[in-house]
Amino acid sequence: MGDPALPMPQSVLRHFPAHVHALTVVSDRDGLLADEEVAGVLADRGFTLVAEDDPVRLRVRIEDLRPWTPERPVIVVTAGELRGVPFDLWRQGRHVTLSLHDFFTRLAYPIVKSLAPAQRARLAAAVEPLATLGESSSIDFILRQAFDLDAFDLDAFDLANPAGLVSWLNHHHARNETLPARLRDALLTRLQVAPGLRELGLDVATLLDDREAYDRFVRAQWDRFVRRSTGA
Repeated sequence: MGDPALPMPQSVLRHFPAHVHALTVVSDRDGLLADEEVAGVLADRGFTLVAEDDPVRLRVRIEDLRPWTPERPVIVVTAGELRGVPFDLWRQGRHVTLSLHDFFTRLAYPIVKSLAPAQRARLAAAVEPLATLGESSSIDFILRQAFDLDAFDLDAFDLANPAGLVSWLNHHHARNETLPARLRDALLTRLQVAPGLRELGLDVATLLDDREAYDRFVRAQWDRFVRRSTGA
């Protein structure tokens, strides 16, 4: 269960104290152990993670890591139920179940699940909504909190002007991230009807999806500005 008093990575890590358990079996259907901070701390604590769908490969890896000790601990990770792990490992290991729903109880699970680990981490740092949100409201909340759109009033289309859009796209592309499909579509639906962008004929979808196209657009705008400034 996630601890609301702790940031999400720390709440996950509290299940894995150093030098205590030799073998831990984890159900991690949402990939929380893939978080960069979590993986780094687990490595520092001496844990070796084994995630193999094939039971033969799993057995080979596990046997190669013997002896398991609190000083050389092993985590067996499955995306399924704990009972799906070979019985002898299930019996010997300590059991942990991780779920995004424990950390984002008021947001629509399918939307949160679509986020990359870094995006989830930013969302976890935000103040949770006061009430349980449906999918549409969850999308709006996540766009604001995990993608820095809280600086813009989406309803008033503050983002939907060239200067605002370029400012946000520059920040977005600097992260080298992809917007999950549902969030991307929701954002484009708003932007594509914005008068300021429609009148300029901007291909918002391409600027959002293609970093190189965005860079070419910015260079072209800069060259146009320079020509106007110099009278060329």
